[in-house]
Amino acid sequence: MTRRLLVGFVAVLATYDVLRHAVIPSGLSPWTNVAMIGVVTVFAIAAKLTAAELGTARADAPRGLAWGGAAFAIVTVVLCIAAAVSPGAFDDDRADISAPAMLWRVLVVIPVATVVLEELAFRGVILGLLRRLTADRAAVGVSAALFGLWHIPGVFDDGIGAIAGTVAATTVAGVVFAVLRLRSRSLIAPALAHVATNSVAFAFAWSLAR
Repeated sequence: MTRRLLVGFVAVLATYDVLRHAVIPSGLSPWTNVAMIGVVTVFAIAAKLTAAELGTARADAPRGLAWGGAAFAIVTVVLCIAAAVSPGAFDDDRADISAPAMLWRVLVVIPVATVVLEELAFRGVILGLLRRLTADRAAVGVSAALFGLWHIPGVFDDGIGAIAGTVAATTVAGVVFAVLRLRSRSLIAPALAHVATNSVAFAFAWSLAR
């Protein structure tokens, strides 16, 4: 049952991932991502994943905040150093937007439509199901690999080099996020690290573009 649910869940995620990049207008993508959070929740209920398995247990929230806060600070410091040493690394065509649009993206779209969906799906449901089937180390590796593959449609038209680099980087990030999830026992920790990686980096890109 667990194996079938896992395969079905990954198939649903993969189908949605292709559709949101090939069919769904980019302006609607954040809203369909939010809708997908409901789909992920349904799978979690169907699989009878407990709050502890998902990383959503209230008792583990303080530990998650502690680990996540530390991770957020470390990522932010690393990004600050990178911006000072190599500002060109933050070049991003998407950063050519107004200040209100930047704040909406950094404070709402990324944390809710990206981070909540991906953390609940990959470090919640997928990691939780994998831990029922295999050892933690293998579960971390498989969930991270799937997280890397999840990013292929977004760079599919950019060439094999961009695809390979993106998959490698996001797979490594997936390992870090999964380890944070297991060490802290809470989804809050990888979520905060994820927000720093995406939102803080985008804020730097927007600032440096000016």
